[in-house]
Amino acid sequence: DIVSICQDIITISFKDCGWGFLNNSSLKMTLDTCKNLKHIIIYGNNRIAPETVLSISERCTSIKTIKIQNCERISDKIIYQLVSKYPKIGINKDQPIIDCFSTNETEDDQTIEDIFYEV
Repeated sequence: DIVSICQDIITISFKDCGWGFLNNSSLKMTLDTCKNLKHIIIYGNNRIAPETVLSISERCTSIKTIKIQNCERISDKIIYQLVSKYPKIGINKDQPIIDCFSTNETEDDQTIEDIFYEV
C-alpha cells in the first residue's frame, strides 16, 4: 500500500510546484506520512506558509537537511529562525539546486553528500 511505501522515503524534492500541487495541507500530510524522511527540498513554491516550514523538524524528527529556495513566502528571517531553532539540521537556502542525475555518475554511485550541502 502507498502509505507504507511512503514511510520509507528518506529524500523528497518538490521543485517548481508553484500554486498547484504543493500547499500547506499537502506538505503537512507528506511530513506526517514520511516518518523516516531525512532530506527535503522545496524550490519555487508560492503557497507554503512560514508556519508550515517551521514545523518540518517537529513533524519529521529524523530530518537532517532542509533546503528551501525561491519560495515567495519564505523569507531569510524564517530561514534564520530554522537555523537558530534547529542548529543540528543542515539548512541551506542560497546554494544552487543540484540535479541529482545531471552528472555522468549513475544513481548508485552518487552519495548523499553529492546531493546536499550541509551547513
